[in-house]
Amino acid sequence: MISEPTARSRSIRETILRILANAYGANPTVCILADHLYRGFSASVLQFGRAEIDCELVDLIEDGLIAGQDAPGGVGPVAAKCYKTTSRGRDFFRAGCPWDKIDEFTGGQR
Repeated sequence: MISEPTARSRSIRETILRILANAYGANPTVCILADHLYRGFSASVLQFGRAEIDCELVDLIEDGLIAGQDAPGGVGPVAAKCYKTTSRGRDFFRAGCPWDKIDEFTGGQR
């Protein structure tokens, strides 16, 4: 059984990966703004704060599953960036986010 903090983290990460994978499927050149990602959580049964989402965005970048870049007109923190999924992130998402095999998708970076 996984802990509640781990379950929350995975839920956030899977939602981010789903949003970015869907955006990539619609148009591979699209970069999703952090504000749009935050809105993706607004209809969630569980409440997630921006800081919690920001931490998961940073971890997904460090794992190589997503990429962040400065948004047009924005420089700096997580909220001023836009995000895209990487090929590793898309593979991980398509595989059903097998957390027990995350090192296979991140190249053992964890």
